[in-house]
Amino acid sequence: MKTPAALDARGLRKSFGSLVVTDGVDLALEEGARHALIGPNGAGKTTLVNLLAGSLAPDGGTVRLGGRDVTRFDAARRAREGVARTFQINQLFDRLAVFDNVALAVAERNAAARSLWRALSSHPRIVSRVNELLDAFGLADVAGEPLGHLPYGRQRLVEIAIAIAGEPRVLLLDEPAAGVPSGETQRILDVVGGLDPRIAVLIIEHDMDVVFRFAREITVLVDGRVYARGTPAQIAAHEGVAEVYLGARSAVPSHG
Repeated sequence: MKTPAALDARGLRKSFGSLVVTDGVDLALEEGARHALIGPNGAGKTTLVNLLAGSLAPDGGTVRLGGRDVTRFDAARRAREGVARTFQINQLFDRLAVFDNVALAVAERNAAARSLWRALSSHPRIVSRVNELLDAFGLADVAGEPLGHLPYGRQRLVEIAIAIAGEPRVLLLDEPAAGVPSGETQRILDVVGGLDPRIAVLIIEHDMDVVFRFAREITVLVDGRVYARGTPAQIAAHEGVAEVYLGARSAVPSHG
């Protein structure tokens, strides 16, 4: 019997008044997926991620997590069930140290958030896990720095580390390279590429170089519908994608 997809959305629909933003979208992420969601502005990408994460309730369709119907679960419950996400603009505590930002997330995962503000020495498992994450994300050298003092690329790494602290099965990354200098983008890709291979990762991204370096599969969304789906090579060769999304074939990175 086939193992259920890590995340499986079927026939998702969402309207705001008379405006249909998500129109019968199917999207499946298998365990370990490295999937990119692209499309022109107004295609409905962020709305779709909000539906997958539980921030929005769909008007129709279903969302299953590991085969379990989570369609009516809100964002907090989906997070507990294993869906983590980041945002286009990070939503972290700028004045707190990097260590403390990550410690809050680890404590929440371990149901210890309310007692975290006692001496951290009373939470050795949390300290150990935070240090493990900071090492993995190349952040150990700035553990004591206020988050707001870091370059934006490293702030994005902290945000991803916090998402991973919840030990998700599915990670939704909303434009992880947005606002990040090109020299720091590769570090983010390296970190995401080095995540637990069992985690299914979906990114929304406008930077096509990032998309083609990251994804093993790409879904193109146009006007709230799936317009095309395929490997990077298939999407690069798709004339319609070049026309409706990128404007010219030359804008699609070659992928040979």
